[in-house]
Amino acid sequence: AAPGSLLVMGTARPLVDDLIVDRASGGIGWAGALAKNAVDGLSLGDALLRLSLREPRPRPIEDLSRSRILFWQLVIVGFAPAIYLILGLVRLLRRRRLQERTWRPAAASAGGES
Repeated sequence: AAPGSLLVMGTARPLVDDLIVDRASGGIGWAGALAKNAVDGLSLGDALLRLSLREPRPRPIEDLSRSRILFWQLVIVGFAPAIYLILGLVRLLRRRRLQERTWRPAAASAGGES
């Protein structure tokens, strides 16, 4: 068999919210940190584990004004239909121009049979 690593952990109260999520800070609790670090240690190795042990800084998302939200909604929802509308109009104009240049029988253009 190939060499590998085995990690065995146990607790008397598995999956208790206080162990996994720290309600006071909103972050992960000590059991959640232990499980995360164990998985990182087994998958990343010791060198990269030291980098992942640092606590991440909170990066809150800035609040957007209602006008900015409305602008981006219009861009996202209205941009694709506008492109299809423009492409359709361009194609319609090109087809009309092409129909005006097409060959017509001589009898039809002279106004009758000769």
